[in-house]
Amino acid sequence: MGVFNNIIGIINHLGDEFIELRENTEKSPSRIPNEAADCFILLLQLAHSLDFDLLEEAKKKMETNRKRKWGKPDMYGIIEHIKGKKRDDLLGS
Repeated sequence: MGVFNNIIGIINHLGDEFIELRENTEKSPSRIPNEAADCFILLLQLAHSLDFDLLEEAKKKMETNRKRKWGKPDMYGIIEHIKGKKRDDLLGS
């Protein structure tokens, strides 16, 4: 249970840091690098706790994302992939 609690703690802390990152985007842009570093450090701690290579997982995810079809930005600037369709499917490959 201790490891699980540690992981939940890291994830909760990460959520708080993401909120700070978002808030600083509007209030104090010069603090963005510092807040982004906090998020990165927590992601590294999570990877260490769960014994996975964060950079390797990011590379795999980028490969998956390259195969996806992406929509247009919504009103908040968020771009999501179109679920259920891969780029090769849409291109007829």
